[in-house]
Amino acid sequence: MGGEKRMRGEERRGEEGEEEGKYEEREKGGEERRGNRMRKSRRRRRRNRKNMRKEKKEEENKRKMRVRMRRGKRGSGRGRRKIKRWRKIKNARKRGRGAAIGER
Repeated sequence: MGGEKRMRGEERRGEEGEEEGKYEEREKGGEERRGNRMRKSRRRRRRNRKNMRKEKKEEENKRKMRVRMRRGKRGSGRGRRKIKRWRKIKNARKRGRGAAIGER
């Protein structure tokens, strides 16, 4: 975008040799560039925030996994499968149809 404006300035210099016109064009290009830099930094910040959020989520998931594994070992050595079954029952209870799955 900035390149086009600069080229226009070059043409003007070739035709008229006007100092004012040349200066105006260059200034406009600078403004545009500055805007772009702002936008870039904002984009970077947003990406950073997104990455931070992702990392936090990953940490939380790791913690949850550990807890889940621990909970599974309380029953028999079946581990995760048993947890899954209990989760199903728990969710069914929440929805008020526990007996359909095997309410205890």
